[in-house]
Formats: sequence, structure tokens, C-alpha cells
Amino acid sequence: MRNAYAMVRNDLNEAVIRNKCHYDIRVHPATFKTGDWVWYFNSRQVRGKQAEWRRKYTGPFLVIKVDRDV
Repeated sequence: MRNAYAMVRNDLNEAVIRNKCHYDIRVHPATFKTGDWVWYFNSRQVRGKQAEWRRKYTGPFLVIKVDRDV
């Protein structure tokens, strides 16, 4: 039983590494410069309102200063 548990754990770790590599290929970080116009995504849940009827993005907003890459 311990051997089977160790094998499963090893296979899961390999699957995690493989999935992370596939995910990282598609993801590109957003970079903003001063003077760009951006939309703000608000993921807040409002009780009593359905998600499809509320605005998820607000803006556009002007980027006036970029402190760091976040």
C-alpha cells in the first residue's frame, strides 16, 4: 500500500509540473505604460444580483504613473 501511494504521489507531482508548463506558455503578463487607457475588472460579488446583469469592467482609466511591474 505504501508503494502504491508513493507511485501515485510521484505521478501527481509530474502532472502538476506538466500542467504548469502548458499554462505558462499561454499566459502573458500585462504591461502598462504611462498614458495608456485601461479598463478595470471588478470581480466583486453583489448579493441579490445575477452576475450576467452587472458590469464587470469600469473605465476607461488613464495610467498616470507606473510604480512597478505588478
